[in-house]
Amino acid sequence: MEYAYKKLNIPATATILDPFLGSGTTCVYAKEQGNPCYGRDVNEVALLASRVKTYDYEITLLKESLKKIYEAYPKITINKDLLKKYPDIVRKAFPLPVLMDLLKFKNAIETAIEKQKYKEFFILALMNTSTICTYAEKHGGSIRINKHRKFPPVKIKFKQIAKKMISDLEKVKFKGSEAQIDIRKEDARFMKSVPDEEVNFIITSPPYLNKIEYTNVYAIEQYLFISPQYSKPAVRSFIGETLKKEVEDVFKGRYALNTIAKAYFKDMKQVVKEMARVLVPNGKGAVVIGQGCFPDGVIKSDELLAELMEEEGLEVFEIEVGNERWCMRNRTRKVGIMQENVIWFKKVKS
Repeated sequence: MEYAYKKLNIPATATILDPFLGSGTTCVYAKEQGNPCYGRDVNEVALLASRVKTYDYEITLLKESLKKIYEAYPKITINKDLLKKYPDIVRKAFPLPVLMDLLKFKNAIETAIEKQKYKEFFILALMNTSTICTYAEKHGGSIRINKHRKFPPVKIKFKQIAKKMISDLEKVKFKGSEAQIDIRKEDARFMKSVPDEEVNFIITSPPYLNKIEYTNVYAIEQYLFISPQYSKPAVRSFIGETLKKEVEDVFKGRYALNTIAKAYFKDMKQVVKEMARVLVPNGKGAVVIGQGCFPDGVIKSDELLAELMEEEGLEVFEIEVGNERWCMRNRTRKVGIMQENVIWFKKVKS
């Protein structure tokens, strides 16, 4: 992030946008530098983490709140029938006593803490605890259950993580305030809450073509801490599911693209239009994007996205090569080199 700030020469008064907020890196750095920042995402786990990282807290109140949670915890009882509303993946991910403990602490947070942002702080701490005190292991875009895993008790680990989060906050020096940070659940294709020509710089990293972990690997956290009725975000091509019918090709047949790629770039064309709409004239940006890996070869997503950007008046002045790795078929056969690159661009027309 520091590299992007220096390369784009971003002043402290500039407004930043990240339409694919993820864990909140862009908005957190913007707050550290004193920049106003719009952060948008459709993933509730990402939004929760980003909000918690950019709120203003009173450290003393956080410490008092942690004590209140542990005072409330022994008084909480959980009916086992409550577990029936959670899907199998949640029930398989934890031994029963661990799952009951997580729910007890979740309930204790809700009942012992009044202010919403303080509740969210400790819900995130508990969510982080659940990723350690579990049989579930994240592998690429999937979750595997390993019942041989050993982990500490929830009661101990939750306190350790919460205290570490509080300690980290004490060390951070922000030039901006939470009032400058606008984080919302919103589809990057339709950012109605961001006014025309409001943004000076865009720094983002959209979901990569044919990568599905954005919605899969945080399913347990979504179900357990956001909603047992959680459903996947509506951006079909970002989910990576095979579509059953033909999709409009925004490149008009100039490239040999499969259905998933066509859907992806149809969505990204709309995202690019939104980026062009909200960016001020001469505004600049950086998009980190990975090329798509398929059994028959690599699709150069960066070059195709750059073409869409040029069509919307976003002049690409550099595609900077980042990481390189092999695209593998069935994890055994190399079908091409896949790059993760940065597209640097500037808006040249309204």
